[in-house]
Amino acid sequence: MDRSIPGGDLIGRWSLSFADIDFVNSKPALTRLGLAAQLKFFASLGFFAIDPGSIPTDGLSYLAEQLGVEAGEIAGYDFSSRTARRHCAEILIHLGYHRMKRVDRAQLTEWIAGELCPGGQSINAMLEHVFLPEPKGLASIKSEIGQRWPMTGLLDVLKEAALDTGLMDAFETSASRVTLSKAALAQRLLLCLYGLGTNAGLKRVAGATPDVSYEELLHVHRRFIHAPALREACARVANATLAIRNAAVWGDAGTACASDSTKFGAWDRNLMTEWHARYGGRGVMIYWHVEKRATCVYSQLKRCSSSEVASMIEGVLPHILQVSR
Repeated sequence: MDRSIPGGDLIGRWSLSFADIDFVNSKPALTRLGLAAQLKFFASLGFFAIDPGSIPTDGLSYLAEQLGVEAGEIAGYDFSSRTARRHCAEILIHLGYHRMKRVDRAQLTEWIAGELCPGGQSINAMLEHVFLPEPKGLASIKSEIGQRWPMTGLLDVLKEAALDTGLMDAFETSASRVTLSKAALAQRLLLCLYGLGTNAGLKRVAGATPDVSYEELLHVHRRFIHAPALREACARVANATLAIRNAAVWGDAGTACASDSTKFGAWDRNLMTEWHARYGGRGVMIYWHVEKRATCVYSQLKRCSSSEVASMIEGVLPHILQVSR
């Protein structure tokens, strides 16, 4: 088995979420790395590993770094033991899988009898509805995208967005002058935004970029990246998305939007972290404003106990997007 992972897939498929970390840390220390490896292996490939040799080396090292352990500890995890089998069952529950129960079968039967049978469809047509087949034309679209943009990385997408929208102009220094060349500053800004946005961190990004050091990225982060600049950059991307979108396909943007919050787990040392009385667990809330065609036009960080009404008004009144009200 090829045990190397492309750089883009490493972060996208082998990063542990806060919920994943809480799940793994609930187990004994000696089994945490093996459990995390099985969790991300199954989430990536759809089946469980049968031995340590099945786990990609890069993925295992990345998991060990996130958990603060040595990658060699995987040797002490027995993939064929009762504990490992129990872990597989717990992973399925953690990811939301469960066996079909009697109530599930009853609901499915009721839906078929009430929604599909009255339409006079054939058995094959009803089976297609039940098992949600791939939409017609989707394979052709995927093939065309793959031919036009093969192996496109997230950093390439960010760079193209910066060139098309001019979002880099939103980042101005807090110092009195700038000695960096425009090209060097743009490169370091892109790397900083990529490291922060993907949660990879500036050290990991600097380690993968030969001509840029961690100290140089940290300097750009401290001098150029701040909340107002990030809001302005996000607004430019949203404006450009609304301007270029084909109205014949997506419809007009309009002036309506929906707003709601999502809970994200966070460490106790985060000063914004609070216990959520409704959802349980420690974390923070991200409050989103989304226009009717699913483009996020505003987002903000809030405490679990703070008022959503205030966040809703904050996202509407001082809105900086070029949308008529």
